[in-house]
Amino acid sequence: MKQVYILLAILLSSTALLSQVELVEEVTIDINDQRTLDAFYDFQQKSSTTAEADNWDISFMNALSSAIRINGGQGVRLWHVTDGSIDDFNQALDTTGKFEV
Repeated sequence: MKQVYILLAILLSSTALLSQVELVEEVTIDINDQRTLDAFYDFQQKSSTTAEADNWDISFMNALSSAIRINGGQGVRLWHVTDGSIDDFNQALDTTGKFEV
């Protein structure tokens, strides 16, 4: 019976502590109805920034997993190229046998 009272006391004190902690914060960012803006939110600074949605071509993400993101809405295309080297970067790309990502 003593263990039940101790467990109940722990539960009540934990509930009291958690009720004073704000677990959710709502943030609203306006990107307009035409979706012509991209929105970025900085969780550490708790601030947001917007930029024109067509103002970028390619981005590289490295948070949880590495990724390349392209702005396909602006006609940007990405190709997976396994042959060649960095020295071939300024050369025309032959897409024969390559696949578009």
